[in-house]
Amino acid sequence: MATIKKGILGPITGSISNIIGYERLGTPCIRGKGDPQPQNFTHKQKAHQLRVKLANSFINPSKNFINIGFSLSTTGGQTAHNVAIAHAIKAATKGEFPNLELDFQNLLVSDGILSSAVNPKVEVVDGLHLKFSWDFDEMLEYSSRRDQVMLLAYSVKTKRSFYTIGGAKRSVGHEILEIYPEIEQDSFETYLAFITEDRKQISKSSYTGLVLLH
Repeated sequence: MATIKKGILGPITGSISNIIGYERLGTPCIRGKGDPQPQNFTHKQKAHQLRVKLANSFINPSKNFINIGFSLSTTGGQTAHNVAIAHAIKAATKGEFPNLELDFQNLLVSDGILSSAVNPKVEVVDGLHLKFSWDFDEMLEYSSRRDQVMLLAYSVKTKRSFYTIGGAKRSVGHEILEIYPEIEQDSFETYLAFITEDRKQISKSSYTGLVLLH
């Protein structure tokens, strides 16, 4: 069943016969369903599909963070998710099909022209907290001192993400990220970036390594 919004000339939402109506980035669109085709994918297509699946396994649990982290990198009809997936497929998978895996060290969780962290590090404190730190340049202009840190930790085992988007100011030099108590022994891939208070500039993220909580 389809519905017509805003009167008879409004956009179609849903399906009628072989036509599907939907909205993309606020623009009404329609497309045909197409006839079912045999799924005879080539080796190259299968490899690409696996890369997309791997990228989504990381990006989907982190989507709120990713949507902000790549919000300034979109062009045309792209979404932040599209940009993040494209980067992960191109630069952050390794191996040969079917033995492909994510290259966490080369993954980005944000992208932009703001100054990245200097000497970023992470350590485990009290078993369930990750303490991120970075060097602060006293010569930075005042506005840069007020940039806020963005932190993300991705669980390799459970494929869950823990993050903060507006943490301590750059001038503070450190911030704590809490990992929820139900998580027992697990390893986490960790990342750090900065964003301005007005959310108009973002830095390229820094990979801070793999840490083990137990």
